[in-house]
Amino acid sequence: MNYKKVKVYATTTCSYCIMVADWLISKKVAFEKILVDQN
Repeated sequence: MNYKKVKVYATTTCSYCIMVADWLISKKVAFEKILVDQN
C-alpha cells in the first residue's frame, strides 16, 4: 500500500509531542516532525 507520511507539528518542550513521536516510531510509522517554535 502507498501511505502518505504523517506530519507532526510540535514544539521542543511539548511532552505530548515527544510521546506521540515515540509512539509513531514504535509502530514503525513514517512521519515528519515540524518544530513550530524554530525556523
